[in-house]
Amino acid sequence: MITSFLICLFFYFLGSIPITYLVLLRVKKINILKTEYKHSGVSNLYKYSSKKILLFVLFCDVIIKGFIPAYIIKNLTDLDLFIIIFLIIGHNWSFFIKLRGGKGLTVSLGILAAISTEVFISIIILFLIFWISRRQNDSSVPWIVSIVIVNVVIYFDHFYFGLFYKNLSNEYIYSIFLILLLLLFRRSLGNYTFNNFSRSILFSRIFFDREKR
Repeated sequence: MITSFLICLFFYFLGSIPITYLVLLRVKKINILKTEYKHSGVSNLYKYSSKKILLFVLFCDVIIKGFIPAYIIKNLTDLDLFIIIFLIIGHNWSFFIKLRGGKGLTVSLGILAAISTEVFISIIILFLIFWISRRQNDSSVPWIVSIVIVNVVIYFDHFYFGLFYKNLSNEYIYSIFLILLLLLFRRSLGNYTFNNFSRSILFSRIFFDREKR
């Protein structure tokens, strides 16, 4: 019990390390929280940085903050897999920048890669199909649509058909669903502005990752 609590706490603080915020402030002297979209996610970073910085941040978020901790919990311990959710919570609501943060996508992808190669590859393939077909630089819609579709397929396949994801345990399935819910919830909050809130704004936040389409 104490071990699980301490690991949850450690994962929260690990996820809380604001890599994007620190790197951009150090290299470009830009406070990313004061830019147009007011969050420290990678989707905001690419507008203000070089490809080298972007790749470095992606490596830190996907591999160090996402994949490695999730892989250790899954393969080297008997702890509940749900503990990994604290990595995303820390990333989205960082202790170090007054509970601000990113949108959780990069860390979530790293976690999903550790949990299930099949799920991760399915999301990547769908993302590439949607992204290439749209022929746009904005990847917000392809990412969230791909993750939602894969979650729906996982649910029906696991509980009714048993064709593609039958080897995933219920714990893995529910962990993947929790990741999706956290992604949707964080996107729905936008920049934490709730004046003139409407369904269209909620839709734009979730699918386009901005206040307006």
